[in-house]
Amino acid sequence: MKRTAILITALCFIFLRCGKSFNPFVKVSISDKNGADQYLEVDKYGKNRKINEFKADNSKIYNLDTVESFLPEIVDNKVKNILKDIVITNENGERVKDNDILNAIIKKVAEDIEHNIIKCKIMEDENEYFVFVALNVNWVDPCYLYYYNKDIGELLEIMERNNVEVNYIELLQKYINF
Repeated sequence: MKRTAILITALCFIFLRCGKSFNPFVKVSISDKNGADQYLEVDKYGKNRKINEFKADNSKIYNLDTVESFLPEIVDNKVKNILKDIVITNENGERVKDNDILNAIIKKVAEDIEHNIIKCKIMEDENEYFVFVALNVNWVDPCYLYYYNKDIGELLEIMERNNVEVNYIELLQKYINF
């Protein structure tokens, strides 16, 4: 009887999870370490599907100099990223004057990420912000794409891959809260 109840509960969970429709809100261009490009649509749950190549029309890209901006320290057996001097450049390599939203994002990255950050890129499209972070974790470089929810000041993970680079994004629709 108990096994049946557990099995039914597990099946219900699977069907409910799988039953969610795919509702992408962002297109993402990524490259692996070999230079192979992939183009994806991603929904708020991290589900994605391959799509044809696209070019981002209006998105802005900001690169954070992680060496100048973060000082990784070990605190309670975890890496803590201490903010030093925030150095942000645009796609052309020109230094960008930081602003409240970029500062809030960078502070949140430093606060939330518990590994050495080797790359951090902030992408803006239609006043919505996405953050790509590549980490140095032993033999792999896990890479994460986050949506920055300005309303609650949180980074929400929408994609995880190893050894990739997010090139650019294109917003399809405004983010719908969880």
